[in-house]
This record gives sequence, structure tokens and C-alpha cells, in this order.
Amino acid sequence: VNLASVLLFQAFDPATGSELWRSDATSSGTVLVRDIVPGPNSSTPSRLVEMNGLVYFTAGGGLLRSDGTSSGTALVRDSIGIGTSLVNVGGVLYFGAGDFTTGTELWRSDGTSSGTSLVKDIRPGTDTSSLAELTNFDGLLAFRANDGASGVELWISDGTSTGTTLVNDIRSGLNTSDPIGLTPVGSILYFRANDGTSGPELWRSDGTSSGTVLVKDIRPGPTGMNGF
Repeated sequence: VNLASVLLFQAFDPATGSELWRSDATSSGTVLVRDIVPGPNSSTPSRLVEMNGLVYFTAGGGLLRSDGTSSGTALVRDSIGIGTSLVNVGGVLYFGAGDFTTGTELWRSDGTSSGTSLVKDIRPGTDTSSLAELTNFDGLLAFRANDGASGVELWISDGTSTGTTLVNDIRSGLNTSDPIGLTPVGSILYFRANDGTSGPELWRSDGTSSGTVLVKDIRPGPTGMNGF
């Protein structure tokens, strides 16, 4: 990931394992940032994303941040089992994480330990809501999830529990419309979904239930189109 014209990335060295490195595109400027798990064992930094001039990433089961220096690489929150990509929406970091109480659910972070918390237990109890495809959509977070009553459908969040809602139960009941390929174009979100009648086809949403509609039944009938 690019941080102030410097590349931060994961690399393996036999002496340090897989750790966080940086490069300014020169040999001498390509160096280990920090051996987070000292010695040959790996912290395996992944899901790197830039937010507010820092890089956030997962390593060793926790959320960390770095300014590209060893002293500026620090733990934000430990032992939260992050299981999705990290997405920056307006200076707030969103991701799926969890524990044995809630399962994997939607979390947010402002980059501090106290500001890292559960947004909503979408599927109450220990079952996971199967969060995926977290997408910055016109200043909101769009994603797919399963609340246990509606199947895997399109959801949206403003970062609050009450503002985290099912957009539309496209394939009603426990059936799943399986929205994938979430792609924002301006204030419209495009994706593929299956309403049970048209098969997997192109849909669009403005983030409201009434504004979530089939664009076109490209391949008429229940088979649906391929691709997307």
C-alpha cells in the first residue's frame, strides 16, 4: 500500500519471518519496518489499507497501525479475530471481526483502542453473519450479510447500530440472493444477485429498498447471466 510515496508491504526473510517492510524503490531504501513477532516466527501482516496518513493492517490476530517506522508501528487492538478486508470510509475503518460471544460481525475503528468496537451483532448470538464484500459506497459502507432470517442479502451502514440495516430482501425469507461484485458508480451501487425468478442478473441500488431493482434480465429465465 502507498503511504506518502513509500510502499509498505509484507515480505519474508528467514531471520524474521513474514513481516512489514517498506521501500522507496531503491535497494538501500527497501528495509524491514519492524519485526513484530521477534525472530523467525511470522506476524504475517495483511489487509493493508491507508487511513488518515497511517497504514492499518492485521497481524497475529490483532489490528495494528504504522507510519512506516519501527517506533511508529503499534498495536491498536488485540485478539479480535479480523476475518475480512479493512475498508476506509470517510476516515473510519470497517472490518469483520469477532469472538466466541458474537461470531464474526461488523466492527469499526477510528485508529485507537477505545475507538475500536462492535457496530452491530447482525446475526445475534455466536453464529457469524458471513460478512463479505465490504465496499465504500457514497460515504456509507455497503456489504453482504446474513441475519439468520433473510439469507445473504445487501446491507448498508452509517457506522451506528441503528444505521446498519438490510437494504432489500431481494430473495425473500431464508433464501439467499447472494449479492456479489459490489461496484459503486457515483451514487449507485451495481452488483449481481438472484431473486429466484430471473437467476443471477445485474441489479442496482441507491441504498434504499425501493431503489434496489433489477437492471435487466440479460439472459431471460432462471439460469441468469454469467460473469460480473
